[in-house]
Amino acid sequence: HGEQQSEEDAIAWLLEHRGAHMRKLAEDIASAGKIYEPPLVHSENGQLVVDDGNRRVACLKLLNNPTLATTPDWQKFFKGLSTTHAIPSKIQCRIETNVDEIDEILYRRHTGTQQGVGQSQWDDTAKSNFIERTGKKAKVKLGEEIVKKLVSENLIKEDKRIPRSNLSRLLSGRYQRTRVGISVEKNKVYFTHLPHVSLAALTKIVEDMRNGKPVLGDIWAAEGKRKYLNSLEMMGVLPNAHHALDEPLEFHKTSKDWEKPSNEPIPAGTLDKPEFPDVKTTLKDIPELGGPAEEESNRPTLIPTGYDSRIPKKPELKRVRAIWEELEQHLTFGTHTNAIAVLFRVLLEQAINHYVETTKIQTHQNDKLRNKYLKCLDQQLKDQILSKTDLAELRKFEKTEPVISSHTMHAYVHSTNFSPSPEHLRPMWDTLQKFILNCLKSSV
Repeated sequence: HGEQQSEEDAIAWLLEHRGAHMRKLAEDIASAGKIYEPPLVHSENGQLVVDDGNRRVACLKLLNNPTLATTPDWQKFFKGLSTTHAIPSKIQCRIETNVDEIDEILYRRHTGTQQGVGQSQWDDTAKSNFIERTGKKAKVKLGEEIVKKLVSENLIKEDKRIPRSNLSRLLSGRYQRTRVGISVEKNKVYFTHLPHVSLAALTKIVEDMRNGKPVLGDIWAAEGKRKYLNSLEMMGVLPNAHHALDEPLEFHKTSKDWEKPSNEPIPAGTLDKPEFPDVKTTLKDIPELGGPAEEESNRPTLIPTGYDSRIPKKPELKRVRAIWEELEQHLTFGTHTNAIAVLFRVLLEQAINHYVETTKIQTHQNDKLRNKYLKCLDQQLKDQILSKTDLAELRKFEKTEPVISSHTMHAYVHSTNFSPSPEHLRPMWDTLQKFILNCLKSSV
């Protein structure tokens, strides 16, 4: 606002010319009970003069003394906030004594990036990464929604000790949410996998957090989240591909609304009963974090050793056969897990492209892999080399599995959220193997 004659004039100018911003900032200060960035000030004639942070200081003064506002409406607004929130009366400031130093600070803060010298604004990728990591800006308070759901299903008791913010942070990314069988779309929470399996996983997570494992530091970054979720996957707690739903189901529907898909068989050993079991009964068999893990398969390679693939010995499939051999005989989990995940995607992409070319399926130049995948599924059903049961199972992967849903190889390889694990990749291969071989054995 430039230099003003008095504090009253400065406040009046801010309320008149920056009214909307002042309103939002005041609400944020009242809600947080603090100012996150200290104002920059210097001492002059025994008083502190604000050089940067006038809106912050003005809002705090108005919250502490609403009569400073210029109109009755503004006074009512600030009084309303001050009576319903604990407003701080003191703040920390950054005090500088050198005027030239202050000008240098302001120059770097407020005159653009200066080719990297000044403060840079985050691009869309940086903003997205931050939101993905922290869960900020999410309108849905996911942690609170999950706790409410578990309480309503009598899976846990209401407990203020449950760190809901930690739960939100753990599930701040789409990949983490998919692993526990839920998604957030248009400000609503949905099940993407069988509700009772997803709820069992969520209950285990909440119980762990209530007991202090993991704590915030354990799940602060993507690596910590991956490590914790992998430990649950090793226990058999998390949903897998067999539990995926054909269509998302609203999270807050009651258990009476859940219907088992009637057209799909339940894989042997997946459920104890043909109907949805009592989640509380399921949970008692889940070991504590760090306990023994029971894996469906302990094979060291993605492709079972000795599998007779009978891939045609065509020149155009030479690289495919080499990749198959590496995944079957040379690359082992634990040592080469990331390489296995990448080559899995390469093999899938090569197989789909080969099938598209040999069957003359109608595709477009910019078709994403998952679009081609769906077209190949439909063609294989038409050619009667896939059954309807196979199709239903394979269609589930289109949205939930990064190996297919990632638009490009670059996005898959460089994703900060997807961290492959043997327990996830093995059953993925077991389900996709028939489809991939159908693609590779296709001929013109």
